[in-house]
Amino acid sequence: MLNMTLATLSRNTFVRGAFLAGFSTLTSCSDCSDETKAAERFLNQPANLACQADSDCKVVNTGCYTSPKGFCGQATVNAQAATSSEWQKLSKALSECDDNDCTQCDGALLPRCVNGVCGQ
Repeated sequence: MLNMTLATLSRNTFVRGAFLAGFSTLTSCSDCSDETKAAERFLNQPANLACQADSDCKVVNTGCYTSPKGFCGQATVNAQAATSSEWQKLSKALSECDDNDCTQCDGALLPRCVNGVCGQ
């Protein structure tokens, strides 16, 4: 009887543990907030926005995330920022996070430099 009780207890503990492990996996899905916060910090850094002419500014794709200064999943930064390894990592993280599973508008953001700042 004692052996049967221990076996039942062990099995129940295993089942509960497996259920909780599965539950925590399901509930830990990212809402992309870490990725969007990191992208927003990058997109607002003055060094990434500095320009002298419109040709200094480039439009980057932000996936399903649209920055408050952006438009239709696009944002404007300077050419150095657009080609930086940091932006490449952030862009990839945004893309992987949301799987680009969203509807985007059909607009195009034009790169502009106003008063020394891209995207104003």
